[in-house]
Amino acid sequence: MIAFRLWISSVLLTILAIWIFLLSVQNSLFGIAAMIAVYIAITASGASLPVFILYLIMLPLIRKAALDNKQKTICLLILNIILSFGYAFLVGPVLYWPLRDHNNEHSFFYAFIFLAFISSLSVLINLKQIYQYYSFTHSNQSIMYTSNDNPTPPSAGNNRILYKAIVTGVLILVMMIPMIFVSNLVQEREARRKEVEKDVSEKWAAPQTVSGPYLYVPYIKQVKDVNGKPSEIVGDFFILPEQLSITGNIDTEERRRSIYKVLLYKTQVAGTGSFQLQIPKGINADEIQWKDIKLCVGISDFKGIEKEIKVNFKDNQLSLLPGLPSSDIDSNGLSVNIALSASDLGTSIPFTTTLALRGSAQLHFMPLAGNSQFNLRSKWLSPSFDGNTIPTSRKVDKTGFFANWSFNKANLPFNTLVTDAKTINASLAFGVSLLQPGDQYAQTDRCSKYAILLIGLSFALFFIMEIMQNKPVHPVQYVLVGLALIIFYTLLLSISEIASFDLAYFVAASATILLITVYVHSHFQQAKTAAYFTVLLSLLYGFIFILLRLEDTALLVGSIGLFIILAIVMYASRRINWYQPVTTTTVTA
Repeated sequence: MIAFRLWISSVLLTILAIWIFLLSVQNSLFGIAAMIAVYIAITASGASLPVFILYLIMLPLIRKAALDNKQKTICLLILNIILSFGYAFLVGPVLYWPLRDHNNEHSFFYAFIFLAFISSLSVLINLKQIYQYYSFTHSNQSIMYTSNDNPTPPSAGNNRILYKAIVTGVLILVMMIPMIFVSNLVQEREARRKEVEKDVSEKWAAPQTVSGPYLYVPYIKQVKDVNGKPSEIVGDFFILPEQLSITGNIDTEERRRSIYKVLLYKTQVAGTGSFQLQIPKGINADEIQWKDIKLCVGISDFKGIEKEIKVNFKDNQLSLLPGLPSSDIDSNGLSVNIALSASDLGTSIPFTTTLALRGSAQLHFMPLAGNSQFNLRSKWLSPSFDGNTIPTSRKVDKTGFFANWSFNKANLPFNTLVTDAKTINASLAFGVSLLQPGDQYAQTDRCSKYAILLIGLSFALFFIMEIMQNKPVHPVQYVLVGLALIIFYTLLLSISEIASFDLAYFVAASATILLITVYVHSHFQQAKTAAYFTVLLSLLYGFIFILLRLEDTALLVGSIGLFIILAIVMYASRRINWYQPVTTTTVTA
């Protein structure tokens, strides 16, 4: 009956927790969540039957062990933790579905914490019945005798330190549950910021990708079919510049929407180059539709065009109009008819153009030329050179950045005469992304990864102080300190949205350290102990801040720091008597 109570309690608690989770995280309707809960009930009942069978086997063994009731209950909790660890391998992948829009890299850890908490709560709910089950055995135990025939009752020793250590470890795991909600909060706030950035960018202009200019050349070829009847083949090809030089200057500006800042830019792009007019083999000059040849420029977002785009081609000033004759290279762009004839074949035709564009966050180019140079300059201090190709040369200093890209016919997958546009794709784009320095959401999320280190060491410090000063700390007090450590992350997140991350970290850490210091002093009534907590917490928060600032050496420094911390804990606890003396009573005949 005890095995059944433990098993059914765990199943019901699991169903209730998952149902509430679906209502809160997935915003599901009540009826849909209820249907899912019924499905989970059937699945959980069947999948957890081995646990019920294991309870039937292990509970009598635990009851017969020469332990007191508390020790037997701890054995039962350890059994539940082991089972939770095993089932986490099965439940972890299932958590991928409700967490697919969130951080699901730690689904196994979430599953383990969830199952361990549910199974432990099931034991606490049935604790009275479990003790009655144990007491039935104690009332029938035979009296043990020593070698001198003096009856000795069962040992009544209670290893208080061991129990408290286990409870402290469970509390550390339990405090990881609120950290899940903190991580979700960080992701929700980051998603909100991205929504604001997207909304402002859509009204201003999206990230821009510029390609061209290039020539679109249509032709109609006269052929005969198998029956000798004449027919026409309509086709086209593209001519890319033989030489191209692009120079751009990016001016940035920030627009504020509520508490968020959106980075926008304006750019002036000047292009010069020349076309070498040629036609593919198998096509005659008289088959070219000369009057329909167009000069094209690809621009990803028309909203960003600030001024009329003009091209000086063969000493003619031409204005480009929206629309492309073909979407083989670009889906959006502008074009204009140009005056060419067969007499231009083999000649070099120069051109110049200027573009005044708006955009947000990113400016990319397509290297559509035989030999090309791209030069970008800006006063923005935080560029990220991304895309298919890194700059040939670059310079980033306190005045801004300058970058240069160079291409030639040998390192491009196409020629200046393009008959198959499939060789040109968007993956060839390159350029610069304008980063906002100190992304508070990324840094807060990274900081939250060290929560178990912060909470674990803080609880370990409490535990050691409790033993050394022989002044018990109640589990509720541990929970309060843990909540203070968790609220640090919400303070960090909220303050960093309106101030710099460094200032937010200092304010949040100072407030948390001050709160815990006052609380410790009120409990232990010793200024020296409170000072120890202040110094150690300050060093711990400082250590985490250093890890946040490091990139390549974060793992090395973190490992060395953890080794030093462990050494300090081992040194401080070297004289602690971890075993309490066991009192025995001798009954004389």
